[in-house]
Amino acid sequence: MSHIHISLLPTEYKKQKQLRRKFGIYTIVMCTFISVLIFTYIIVQILSTIPKSQLMVINNEIEIYNSEINSLKEYSDFRNNLKKMETLVMNAASDQPHWLELFIAISESAPEGLQITEISTDSDQERFFTIRGNAENHEMPAVWVQNLKQSKEFSDANLKFSHTTAKGTVEYEIKVIPDKDILFKLLQEVEK
Repeated sequence: MSHIHISLLPTEYKKQKQLRRKFGIYTIVMCTFISVLIFTYIIVQILSTIPKSQLMVINNEIEIYNSEINSLKEYSDFRNNLKKMETLVMNAASDQPHWLELFIAISESAPEGLQITEISTDSDQERFFTIRGNAENHEMPAVWVQNLKQSKEFSDANLKFSHTTAKGTVEYEIKVIPDKDILFKLLQEVEK
């Protein structure tokens, strides 16, 4: 035999009870879902503040390093200027022996008692040196011209003038043409 359940409650009441149960279940589910969302939002916010603070620390360090780099840039510019000067000095110093050879040849061939007051050059014309000075007599500049002609550093030397001054000294002017190899080296140095 089968049992039949007969409810004495009205159907309206049953429906409301079922709706209340469903609403209670939905409310619990929604509250749980909302609390999970709120908890997730709080966790995300906490986790995002840590990288933000680290990013701020890194940005502060970058600013400090940039200020240190900027303060050192003037030293870098100064160092670069010094390097340029060093290069110029090294070029000038490395080329000095050619000029020194020429001046040493002039001084070694000069007789005792002869004074040099001026050495000049005119590179625009024939590329020669003019030597002016004083001597005790007229023979000294003539002897010196002969010595310069025999020197390997010079291809030619000529006495332009030699005269006695009112003070009794002899003024002279000698035109000296350096050897072409030395002349070429000297002109390269001047062009640098």
